[in-house]
Amino acid sequence: MRTWSILLVVSLFLLLLIEGIAWLLVGSAPLDVRYQCAANAPADHFRIFSYGGSTVYGTPVPEYGFMAQIDAATRTVAPEKYTVCNMGEGGRDSTGVMLDIEKTIQYHPDLIIVLSGHNEFLQPVFDSTFARRWRERTARLATIRLFNKLMEKIAWRLNRPAVQQSMPETLLVHDRNGTDFHARLARYKSNVESMVLAAQDAGIPMLFGTLASNLDEWAPVFKKIPVGEGGVRNEQSVTRMLDLIEAHQFDAARTIFDGIPWEPAEAQAPIVKYLEAQFLPKQSKDQQSSRREAFLAVRDADPIPWRALTLFNQDMRNAVEGKVDVTLVDVEELLGNAADDGAPGFDLITDNCHPAPIANTLIARALLNAAAAYTGKSLPWSEQDASSYLSSLPSELRLEYLLRNGVYVMKVPFFNYPASRRYLEEARTNWPSDWRSWANLASIELLVGDPAQGKALLRHALSLQPDQQLYMSHQHTPYLKDAMQARGLRFEVILAEKPEDEHPNGV
Repeated sequence: MRTWSILLVVSLFLLLLIEGIAWLLVGSAPLDVRYQCAANAPADHFRIFSYGGSTVYGTPVPEYGFMAQIDAATRTVAPEKYTVCNMGEGGRDSTGVMLDIEKTIQYHPDLIIVLSGHNEFLQPVFDSTFARRWRERTARLATIRLFNKLMEKIAWRLNRPAVQQSMPETLLVHDRNGTDFHARLARYKSNVESMVLAAQDAGIPMLFGTLASNLDEWAPVFKKIPVGEGGVRNEQSVTRMLDLIEAHQFDAARTIFDGIPWEPAEAQAPIVKYLEAQFLPKQSKDQQSSRREAFLAVRDADPIPWRALTLFNQDMRNAVEGKVDVTLVDVEELLGNAADDGAPGFDLITDNCHPAPIANTLIARALLNAAAAYTGKSLPWSEQDASSYLSSLPSELRLEYLLRNGVYVMKVPFFNYPASRRYLEEARTNWPSDWRSWANLASIELLVGDPAQGKALLRHALSLQPDQQLYMSHQHTPYLKDAMQARGLRFEVILAEKPEDEHPNGV
């Protein structure tokens, strides 16, 4: 026993010594960059803190986001009186948002804005609040930060970008009847209630926003999913129907649909229900309402639920009901009303859940109108105001918007190549000297299109950017490596076999 006690004391002493040395090397734990605005906000300003995931952050381009537009509105009216601090972060779920509020409420904001709910199923393993707190606290240890810095330097010296992951053979779906699924539902409800309670205990007004989704033009995940879990036997036929629907050839799609002998398990798959919803009439308001309800049911049954569930939006509505200084901004209803047929599509939502610039303008205006009750002054944000703000931004942001959307919708679990093509083609047309649009279009052609066209596109990309290491980045070209391996191709082979009559633009 005495020996173990001595070993324990010595071990603790060594750990403290190592932590002390690391602290001297890297300094004290820096304040999270997302919290610096909150910590430095002038006390005489009206301080607005926002929390959430990538929707609040402003994905795909923060400058287009509704919080950036709110910031622009406050600067237009009275820059010396307002401070807007956006603490949204991509992938942040409600547990992370709750922790962010706990860490920054000490800076006494005058108004809190929260939109959270798209990321509750993002992580593959259930992550308790206790585990999250422990992980985030240990990440601030000087020893851990020093280790991370060393790894970054090693990676930089080796000049190796993050190597892309392989395309999975099958996807894991969430069991709606499983313990983990129901635990996540309960955790979200508890987190929402805790956020409201934290704001009320601190005497801080709160705006709580529901979450909208792409309903009309975003199919549930069905590729690489087994039949019986949301998949279908013939993915090519479904893809063909989706292409026809996108081209507004509904009769042709319906003919294919009616000719398929769906198995009982397939007939209940969300993708089949999505196709059925596409064929519903939408001439009258009642028909539009029924069609929208069908799309909502499909969203709620998506095998990989990366869109906020109806239950989550209802949890938000219930949490604010009857509360003083807690206001609900129903973003889901707002964008539903803005959609031509009541079901938002790509005109309002860029992918599965991130608002397009015009939708961000609508959200910003709704939040500013609700905030007027607490700011004591109206903060107008008209379409003209938003248009002037957006046109003042650098034109290159539009390129980043297109590229990031194009890459995002292509990746696991979506594999939405038609949407990716649209974004990337626009980027290639307007910014032909940027290699990324060419390389990602090459990936799509090699995977599901014309291999000769794919090689031509890739050759042109290499003429613009010859550094082949960049093409292995999961960030820039997520599936180029998989596509080349599937076709048995190497860069040197592609460059060596250039046809004599190939168009100089690679198309």
